[in-house]
Amino acid sequence: MVIFMLKSSRSHQEFQQFVVEQLKVHYFLPGLTPTVLLHQRELASVWVTDLSKVATILNNSYSPNKGAPSRDPVDLFRSLLLMELTQERSIDDWVNNLKAFPIWAILSGFHPNDVPGVGTFYDFLKRLWLATSAHISSKVRKPRRKPKKGKKKGDKSPLKKPGAVKRLVNRLLKHPPIFKSRPHDLLQQIFKECFVIPSAQKGLLGNINNLSIAGDGTSVRTGASR
Repeated sequence: MVIFMLKSSRSHQEFQQFVVEQLKVHYFLPGLTPTVLLHQRELASVWVTDLSKVATILNNSYSPNKGAPSRDPVDLFRSLLLMELTQERSIDDWVNNLKAFPIWAILSGFHPNDVPGVGTFYDFLKRLWLATSAHISSKVRKPRRKPKKGKKKGDKSPLKKPGAVKRLVNRLLKHPPIFKSRPHDLLQQIFKECFVIPSAQKGLLGNINNLSIAGDGTSVRTGASR
């Protein structure tokens, strides 16, 4: 990984001012305004989403006093969000879009004539993902066999190990788990600080002191670790 020194990031209000100024220069011209309206969903997303805490969260991923000045991690993260919103899956193609269409550079926080290269994005991804492997597990797991169904219609499947939940609860109470660092810890922290907490503060999550969680028992693989 290349050593970079983290520069101070601008505030979200400064980013919004940058967007307004750059859109005036590049798109508030005869015949070009419809381009902005065409991408109003992406514009609204980056306008209301304050990502300034990304710089603080990733502070330890950069050198404090040596190396070349880095790209603003907030802008790089915002650009990756736009890449996801536009359903682009290739870093190479996304960088080409940033160079070919100024609006994507502007909404990311870049000047259209100063777009990061492909290598800069890959280096940033390495700082976000705290592992050398791109996968959480390197082992190929064998598919589990389905338990035999009950003898009669409507009967529940027989328990393979009765009392497993009780034993698990007793074990956790006796030996509380010690959470180790996970590859996606920084992403989880960014999600919490930049999306979950602001949503709760705006009342979008309802009464956070009276939340109900429900599920239908479907097995879904997620990135949840805690």
